[in-house]
Amino acid sequence: TMTGYLILLPLTVGQAWGWYSILVELVLSWVMLGIEASATECERPMLRRSNHMPIERYCLVVMDNVQQVLETVSKANPGNTVGW
Repeated sequence: TMTGYLILLPLTVGQAWGWYSILVELVLSWVMLGIEASATECERPMLRRSNHMPIERYCLVVMDNVQQVLETVSKANPGNTVGW
């Protein structure tokens, strides 16, 4: 949909802005496609690229935190078999 918008934009503003519509189209395309690329990167944060989160390390930290919570709860309530 964004590509269609960017292709049809000069047709709608070309007569009103003349040659300035080319400059406006370039700037608007750069901004809109940059936002689209950023949104796509945010949708997939766990890929194997240098700027993405390392999912293995993240899972290990979560597992360690859960184990610590369960150990703390079991020490606080030693007779409780459920853990809470």
